[in-house]
Amino acid sequence: MIKDDIKKLGSIRATVKQNLVQLEIPRKLLSAHQKTTQLYFKVADGVAKPSDIMEYYVSGSVMPLGRLSFVYKIKQ
Repeated sequence: MIKDDIKKLGSIRATVKQNLVQLEIPRKLLSAHQKTTQLYFKVADGVAKPSDIMEYYVSGSVMPLGRLSFVYKIKQ
């Protein structure tokens, strides 16, 4: 990972219980305003070259695999 690209934006709450990880991230840190209806994301750890999309298939731990991503719809 390129260390120059990393900066602290704030704090979150995290809970780990067995094989479940829950993150509570304030909307402000995600730039998600009250009118935001969905969040589009993926989770990756240990990807050798994060800037190369093909690395998400062959290195590290990624959910969901490769170019796929999760969409979380926010109830209004």
